[in-house]
Amino acid sequence: MLNLSWNITVSYWLCEVRIFEGIGTLLINSFLFLLPVTCWHLFVRYGHIKRGKALSLLLWWILFEYLHHIWDFSWTWLTIGNVFGKNPHWVMWYAYLGVLGGSAWILICNYTIYALARGARSVQQIASCLMMLIIPIGISWVILATKDPATKTTTKHVTVVGTSFTGIDTLNDIQKIAKIDTLFSNPPSFNADITILPETIICEDIWSNKFTNTNLYARLKQNLFRWHTQHIIAGALLNMPSPGGLHTEERMGLPLAYNQYNAALLINHSDIINVKQKKIFVPVDEFLPPYLSFLKVKSYRFSSDTDNPDLFKIDNCSYFICICYEAVNSIFVASHLNKEASALLMLSSESFFGYTEVGRQQYMNICKLRCIENNLPLLKSSNDGILFTADNKGNITAMQRVRENCLINSRINLSTLSFYYLLVPFILPGLVVTLAGILMINAFIGVKQKRKNMLIKNSPIAA
Repeated sequence: MLNLSWNITVSYWLCEVRIFEGIGTLLINSFLFLLPVTCWHLFVRYGHIKRGKALSLLLWWILFEYLHHIWDFSWTWLTIGNVFGKNPHWVMWYAYLGVLGGSAWILICNYTIYALARGARSVQQIASCLMMLIIPIGISWVILATKDPATKTTTKHVTVVGTSFTGIDTLNDIQKIAKIDTLFSNPPSFNADITILPETIICEDIWSNKFTNTNLYARLKQNLFRWHTQHIIAGALLNMPSPGGLHTEERMGLPLAYNQYNAALLINHSDIINVKQKKIFVPVDEFLPPYLSFLKVKSYRFSSDTDNPDLFKIDNCSYFICICYEAVNSIFVASHLNKEASALLMLSSESFFGYTEVGRQQYMNICKLRCIENNLPLLKSSNDGILFTADNKGNITAMQRVRENCLINSRINLSTLSFYYLLVPFILPGLVVTLAGILMINAFIGVKQKRKNMLIKNSPIAA
């Protein structure tokens, strides 16, 4: 019941978007959230755990949240540590421990308060509880006060574009680009290094091997001059022929198999198009795992290649390209960064949220946490969502709810990565080793206790 209550509190807006899918998602996630508690009960019972029960529960929960980040049917929106997105200055230490550290802090505070409520409430216990609440916030304020707004002297001019196209629009891709053209003044008021368009702004029949021969590509190349920019990053639905593809269409009377990718295209004055493929998908809507292929549900069934790069190198600076739902996954972002990354560039489409604004606000708050975790500024384009830019402290520097086509011209200070991305590879082995250590310590204590009982039983006094 507590799991269901938590799910409803955080993501009730899903039912406002799609009632039956929303209810199904809430029930499935509530079931999944029972798994770490069940594993803990089994661990304590069959591992004969007498010492470290509370620590074991904490470790099982964090292990569950970690694994929930890396499997292909995750809804990481519900990670407990995401609740601080509205008050990111409380958790500046996410740059060292990440969102899972926030989950651990909340669970420890809850256990401390629970133990205090059950105990004798001594002065020492009350002081410990208050320290557990206050010290992490104090550390955050110290980090905030001493943290530089940027750790590189390089600055870049970036334009993020917001569009208000809906699923019922009859505009083709060239007509959409023509609508965006009207946002750019001539003569220019802003010369951009990079212009970012929303996710899947290009959604017609685009084939990877033929795109450079299309009128749309020629139009985008011309817009480098019209928009006074050196590079355009545009979201696209990209088709690639593949013998074992998930999609088929008929060509000259014969079936052609292909895979479809949700991608970001980097277009500039060269003849080379860099492509970044989306790798973290909204469950069911965008990706259906093979073990659920029997479900007859509507899904884009996107594909992705694991060796496809997530960073674009632009004018000797590296930018991590984040496509919509990928930003919700803390582990994905941190584990796919490298030491050269200097900013996060996001492409999103939020028409999925429909008329509810709660989901959009939560999404923005979660995205701000990625800035703190990785010590990088973030610039987010959007279709029918919230357009914003944020610095490496998670401060919103510019924001606009997209009601009609608009843009934000921003000057950003590039930064260097925090410690967190170095920690991520060690989270899983660290959790497993610690649980194994608890098991071994309790086994040792159990053996020692048995020997002691045997000695007492066989002693002359006992006799």
